[in-house]
Formats: sequence, C-alpha cells, structure tokens
Amino acid sequence: MRLLLLIKGLGLGGAEQHVLQLAVAMRDRGHAVCVAYLLPHKGELSAALTAEGIETVCWGSGGGPWWRSAWRRAWQDLHSFQPDTVHAHLPVTGMLARLFKPLLGYRLVYTEHITYPLLHPLTRLLHRASWWLDDAAVSCSQGVADSLPRASLVVDNGIAASLPTRATVTMRVALGIPSDARILLCVANLRPQKNHPLLLRAFDRASQTKHMNDWHIVLVGQDASERPTCEALAASLDSLARIHFAGKRIEAAAWMGEADAFVLSSDEEGLPLALLEAMRAGLPAVVTAVGGMPQVVTPETGIVVPRGDEAALATALQRLASDEALRTQMGSAARLRFTRHYTQDAMLDQLERLYEEKN
Repeated sequence: MRLLLLIKGLGLGGAEQHVLQLAVAMRDRGHAVCVAYLLPHKGELSAALTAEGIETVCWGSGGGPWWRSAWRRAWQDLHSFQPDTVHAHLPVTGMLARLFKPLLGYRLVYTEHITYPLLHPLTRLLHRASWWLDDAAVSCSQGVADSLPRASLVVDNGIAASLPTRATVTMRVALGIPSDARILLCVANLRPQKNHPLLLRAFDRASQTKHMNDWHIVLVGQDASERPTCEALAASLDSLARIHFAGKRIEAAAWMGEADAFVLSSDEEGLPLALLEAMRAGLPAVVTAVGGMPQVVTPETGIVVPRGDEAALATALQRLASDEALRTQMGSAARLRFTRHYTQDAMLDQLERLYEEKN
C-alpha cells in the first residue's frame, strides 16, 4: 500500500510526534510511506524522518506565504506519489486532502487530535462542510470523539512499548538539580491551552508544606507565546529556585525515567503522547479532567482534578509528595495499564484496517 501522511507542521508537538512514529511503524510493516507538511518554519522532526529513509516533503516551502505554494506542491506530489490512502491530521490538512480527493481517487482517513470547541469558528465551519469527503473519521481519544458533532471511530493514541534509550545528558545535570531532589515533570509546549500559570501557582502553593520542600518542577516544551508570562509569574513565587524551564528537548521521553511524578494542567487536550510516555516509564500522574485524560488516568494510576482548579491541583501534588508508597503503587499500575491498552501495536492494527478497507 502507498500511504501519505499529512500534517500542518513537523514541530515538537504531540500530533507531530504521533505522525513521525506512525510513519516509521507503517514503513516497518511493509508499506511505502511519504510524509507531507505545510509549514517550513515547523520542521524539527523532518530530519528524523529523513534519517529513517522516509520521503518527507514540505508543501509550503516555495517562497512567500506557505499557502501560496501549498496548493501547487500538493497537486504535484499527490499526482507523483499516487497514494492509495491519505491520512490527514488536524483540520487544515484535512480540508486540503479533501480538495484533491475527487480528482485523484485516494482513500481518505482523517484524525482529530483536539476537541471540537477549541477550533476557530471559521475552521469549524469549513471543516464541517467538507467532512462528507472523508472515508473514515478517527478521534485520538473518547474525549475528543464526544466533543464532535459527527460520529467518529475512537483509535486511542499508542506508543512503542519499549523504553527509550537513556539521554546523553541527564535531566539533573542539564538543569543543575540536586541528585537527592524529587522531580515533578510537565511535558507540554508553552501555549495558553496548557495553562502553565495554573500549574506554577499550584506548585508554589503545595510547596508551602514540608512534604514538597525538596521537590523541583521541570517544564519541558517549546517556548511558545506563554514563556514570558510564565517566567514573570515564576519570578514572583517563593519556589522560584525550584522551577526549571527546560525548553524543547528531543530527549523528553528519556527524561521521564528520572522523574518522580508527571503533571499536566491543561484546559484542552486530545490524548497527549507525553502522558502515555509517563505511564510507560511507570510514573504516577496528576492531570486535569479534559479531553481523553480522564479515560486514561484511573484512581489506581494517578489523580484527575477539575479543569482550572488550583486548590485541587495543589492538594493532589501534596498527596503524591507526601506518600512515596502511593507513588510507587500508582506508577506500577500506570505501567501495567499502558502495556494493556496504549501500546502502538493495538493502534496500528486498527489504522491499517481503515487504510485498506474498500469503499
């Protein structure tokens, strides 16, 4: 089968990592795979795909605004590659793939990675008007599927079961964290929907107790629009010396093995790969009740708190910090739950059936 995976950018986000891993896995299953993306300034993962021998093209690299060249490059590459199936991720690329489908006759699979209300109103309108061209609609979690005004097959995100190789430089060495300190790890790009300010305030609030005075929090993620806001807030907190902005890190998954707990304070989510990576590493998690996270994190594996609730988040962090046995128990249960439900093979089997299904 000839498979083309299409996404808006190849930066260090969760959906982008998903496409990278999906491309390599489908190649390993014997399919001819090509990856196309639109934004030339978001191509960090393109080198990793090229290193794997996977053809990777940027449709927006023709000079000027990306959308001017994207239409022409899309037509040329789709006509040249002649895919049997196009799997588009996120609305803009979904709409682009639908545009050429009647002319080229490929099977079109579309995956939604974020909840529907988070989309811009104009995007929702155009997206919804062209849905009828999809052969299969997929959601990356039940939470995302529940937010959509159409039926969608839930194919939970999955990642490789094997742990990543150890990072060349450990988290503690890279960030100057004492060897005996406890680490709370958050992996999320610094964007408004991730609500890092809530997390920083909750961490500072929890740090007023004796159980958290040796805990450090590490924020791994691209320095997007919220970095100045978060740094200014951190500077006003008593726990400033124990707050670390690590920026974007290719080794983020490997650093999971050095942490003691994982946290996400998001206002919106699909099913973040970082959460699955934390479970794979055997970390207990504290997450907000958004997107697919409440279905993934059970009382045995972590703590789910209401969206935007600083007090509840601080209490949850205190609870984990004060009980090492609980952290160990939850971490073991998280690893087991990951192994049973969120490995890559289960996801690949479902997607492969969708790719090869006859219209």
